[in-house]
Amino acid sequence: MNDQELMSAARKAVETSYSPYSMIQVGAALITKGNEVFTGCNVENVSYSLSMCAERIAVFTAVLHGMKPGELTKIAVAGKTSDGQWQSCPPCGACRQVIWEFAESPETPIIYQDREEVKSKSIGELLPDGFDLR
Repeated sequence: MNDQELMSAARKAVETSYSPYSMIQVGAALITKGNEVFTGCNVENVSYSLSMCAERIAVFTAVLHGMKPGELTKIAVAGKTSDGQWQSCPPCGACRQVIWEFAESPETPIIYQDREEVKSKSIGELLPDGFDLR
């Protein structure tokens, strides 16, 4: 699956977002070494700290289906405001650490919407000193 197809899957996941408080819909799609694709969307809660990001939901769904550390080969993230405009949406710090845990390597690409363009950076670039006890 190429970057554009994975970003399309992330944009489709945006449609299921539950984001009544921030009004920012986020979708994520990842692909594993076994070429399986898993998606997630952000799910907010009135007690905001109980909300969950799209990236972590996608990773946790993949884990539920058998993904192990080192098997995440690529992830895409897309964000859209309530007025339908795509916006900058790199993963937050918590999501970067979760991606780090399951990424194939520090070179694993993170594709994300950045207003008018799609960017690709490695997880190592976005999280240069990821926490790792392995």
